[in-house]
Amino acid sequence: MRILGDAAVAEWGRSLGGVAVDVGGGPSPRAERLLPGVRQWWGVDPASSYTVRGDASALPVRDGVADVVTMMWMIYTLADPVAALREARRVLRPGGVVLVTALFVYAYTPEPVDIRRDAPDGLERMLRAAGFDVVDIVALGNRWTSITDLLGPYLRKLRLDGIAFRVASWLDRVLEPRSKLAPAPVGYAVRGS
Repeated sequence: MRILGDAAVAEWGRSLGGVAVDVGGGPSPRAERLLPGVRQWWGVDPASSYTVRGDASALPVRDGVADVVTMMWMIYTLADPVAALREARRVLRPGGVVLVTALFVYAYTPEPVDIRRDAPDGLERMLRAAGFDVVDIVALGNRWTSITDLLGPYLRKLRLDGIAFRVASWLDRVLEPRSKLAPAPVGYAVRGS
């Protein structure tokens, strides 16, 4: 899941720079290494001292100072994700970009709580309600990578996780386009402005 999300964010991040606010990144944020053009980072997390301790729905950041806001793998923990996205909108400069990664087919993850899974329609509605125009929503993997991700703890114990992921990715590329089944990605990456 993280490999797929990181690839989408890194692709979008090639053209981004300036000041970034990483919301909910914890003590070891992923977004910072995925956006090499960013010159200044502020991390906001309620349980970490990455940069600033704070809540996603009341960011301790001035209006219009960021070029990028990242919210990676944390929106599922928010009781009111639209409030957090409005805060992201508030701290962005005109033309700024929000990058969100969201779980879809994934095991229960109480870090600190697990409240939701969001499909593309719901993600688009949340971003629009927060004042964003949705630029892109990209599915991360499909049925086979989702199965592999759910079996991850067992596969890691057997040291088969790497090969299983490669096989699952291949099956997603080859078999899923031919199937008539609804998509079942592990998650989504969203870019809004």
